[in-house]
Amino acid sequence: QQQQQHGELERQASPISSMSSPATASTLSSLSPSPSRRSGLEVGEVRPLVELDTIQSARSKGGLSLRQHREIQQRSAPHFDVFDNDDDDDDTLPSYVHKKKPATTRKYAWFPKYLSDALIGIKDKSDFKKVTASIDYLPTLIESNVLESQRLASKIVKDLVFAQNMFNVEIFDLQKRAALVSIVYVAPQEALEEMVRMFYEENASLSHRRLVLETIVASSVRLAGRSMGEVEKNVDSRSSKYQKIELLQEKKRIEDKSEADENPKTRYFHPSYLDKKGKMEQGIYKKEGAANKLTPVVGSIFFPLIRVYDKPVRTLKMLNEDKYILGLLIRCLGILLYLCMNANIFARMAVAFASFSVALADRHSVAQDADIQKSLLTSLCLTVDACPHYWLDEVSEALSPIFPYLQLLRNENPHPESRALAGQLCAMLGLH
Repeated sequence: QQQQQHGELERQASPISSMSSPATASTLSSLSPSPSRRSGLEVGEVRPLVELDTIQSARSKGGLSLRQHREIQQRSAPHFDVFDNDDDDDDTLPSYVHKKKPATTRKYAWFPKYLSDALIGIKDKSDFKKVTASIDYLPTLIESNVLESQRLASKIVKDLVFAQNMFNVEIFDLQKRAALVSIVYVAPQEALEEMVRMFYEENASLSHRRLVLETIVASSVRLAGRSMGEVEKNVDSRSSKYQKIELLQEKKRIEDKSEADENPKTRYFHPSYLDKKGKMEQGIYKKEGAANKLTPVVGSIFFPLIRVYDKPVRTLKMLNEDKYILGLLIRCLGILLYLCMNANIFARMAVAFASFSVALADRHSVAQDADIQKSLLTSLCLTVDACPHYWLDEVSEALSPIFPYLQLLRNENPHPESRALAGQLCAMLGLH
């Protein structure tokens, strides 16, 4: 009886019946949900009495608008969550704790979003945090904005080489070198040519020239697809320390060979037949090759570096008091030759370096310097070792004027490392 009474009150309070326009009534009837579409309402269920009283009072005051009618319908419809199931005891389950993202090593309130902002930020003289954030983000911005980096390659190199660490930022020098290597990797031709020009510039200091040579070596290693550890090992393997290690390894190989002769059923495979995990493969294992990006641009930096070494500059005199820079230059040229051993221009570079070595050996003050001797012998060993057999005769002929100098270093040099390097070079050239 109570349900019938509520149904009668609802029909009387319906705003549709109070509307005189049949079009409005049809529109509202289409907007009002049908009993089958009302979520959570069963057949025979009615609206709360509070909503009915609201509708009744509104009708007595002159009717309801369409917006008011829809708001009352939304409020009167019971809340129904499709993801909520009261039958499950999910309240007893432990809540899931989201894992936090790993915190970065360095956090900044401000960081550069564009390459130009970073270049301006490293020159800031008042904000320490801005300088730190700019130099930290600069290598990433250079490699992520390739087109802009190629357009501004010369400016970026010049700004980075002359950039000063005014706030004594801990990561400044490291990130500056990384940014220089990145700009050379993105735009090798423009960046390397600018570095060669700055090496002989009068405004550059000795520290700037050293930075330029170190950057050329590091970026050339990356362009060639090598690693610094591999190159350093090959450069240092010319010393007596690594010669002893090679002798021990050779002795172990001889012992393994004698053991294999005693046990003929034991099979030993060369490492080239195995993959990286030591397992057999079908055929000989070959490393995946990669293009040497240094080969197209090495000529544009090798010959300009070697061409005017004896030309005096107001702030650079490599043949007199700045022999340390000359030693670094010799090592840089030797590493460039080693990295481009398969280039078509290698023969011209090797012959030019041999002529350069002969010219240095003729200068008594330079030839007697211990650092110059070690740098020159190391670079010559790298050159002869990397030289293909069909070019070795040409390189040996270019080095023939310094054969007596090499034999003198092998027999009478007071430094043991230089004696060992000279002896190894004489053996490679066939000198007795």
